[in-house]
Amino acid sequence: MTDEAARIVALPLSFLGKGKWHIRAWLDGKRPPDLDRRTGTISYNTRLFIPLSANGGVTLILEP
Repeated sequence: MTDEAARIVALPLSFLGKGKWHIRAWLDGKRPPDLDRRTGTISYNTRLFIPLSANGGVTLILEP
């Protein structure tokens, strides 16, 4: 979650174990209450760049 300032957060995933991980993400859409749902495959050496809307947030689920 964030405050009144929109920003992009760089999140390194080096805390994950080696191997491939499935990611599910719910991000703020273009206008409230829209959501942008994304899925994909990542690894521990990935860095996510997460756009946060003003007063917004993100939910991530990471599974091996």
